[in-house]
Amino acid sequence: EKVCLDTSSWEETKDNDGVERWPFTDGHNPSVVSLASNPYVMSTNQDEATNNAINSSTHMRLDPKHIEPIAKSLPDYSIDSLYLSVSIFGSGQCRFGMSDQDVESYKFSTKDEPPGGKRTVIAVLSPPKTNDDQDSFETLTQTTLLL
Repeated sequence: EKVCLDTSSWEETKDNDGVERWPFTDGHNPSVVSLASNPYVMSTNQDEATNNAINSSTHMRLDPKHIEPIAKSLPDYSIDSLYLSVSIFGSGQCRFGMSDQDVESYKFSTKDEPPGGKRTVIAVLSPPKTNDDQDSFETLTQTTLLL
């Protein structure tokens, strides 16, 4: 399995043959990391002594000066409850490994290079509000770096 994201907001969806198709690029190695100073606090799988040792640790996982701009730009949220996501979009193709027949059937792009160039999308996320498997993270803010 791999993640394939809709990039039609910045990519032309008409292909070289003039047919409306899915965009060319997909997300490479998407990463999501907690911005919590100690995301391991109060794990239910650990005994109380282990939790106390983790909670009293003086180890600083993230330097506050580096995440302060995020905290200031989202004052209504606790930084400990947020996540940072990064995904690179480039020469990966959603159609990789597909037969020509499947590419045509599912209307995947036939382009060989990413239109508009490569990019990195960075987003700050709020976690799902429920434990429902269908609930998703909410994007609070994002930016794009053109590579």
